Amino acid sequence: MNTIAFIPSIIGGLIGLDIFIDDKPIDLGKVTHILPDLGCIHYSVERLGKYDCPIYTCSCGDAGCGGIEMQVLANTSTIAWKMSAPLQFFYLFDYEQYADAFETYQKGLRHLLEVRRVKCTERPEYVRRLLEPL
Repeated sequence: MNTIAFIPSIIGGLIGLDIFIDDKPIDLGKVTHILPDLGCIHYSVERLGKYDCPIYTCSCGDAGCGGIEMQVLANTSTIAWKMSAPLQFFYLFDYEQYADAFETYQKGLRHLLEVRRVKCTERPEYVRRLLEPL
């Protein structure tokens, strides 16, 4: 089983994250036009089942534009990411470790916003949604 960590950032006022799988940054190779989709990652912690949810999306914000085909398979014990285009990969995570990693991300983001007071230009409702308890 793989392990995951989500590291928060705020760059240029925008909320972001770096994803580490098995203690290494996820390797996207030469694919530079896709970025992590925070909303989908948050959603994947909350929703069980098999569904299309691009954990990565095109840098313009439209997963279809980047030709991204990705599924999430989640149950009470595991969460899997399966991407078939533009890259091919499959990762399987322990559900509890995945959820804990996202909660750690939320705490780190809250620290950046409330303690370090890093300027954020994201919509307030979007920020509130990201920080909602799981």
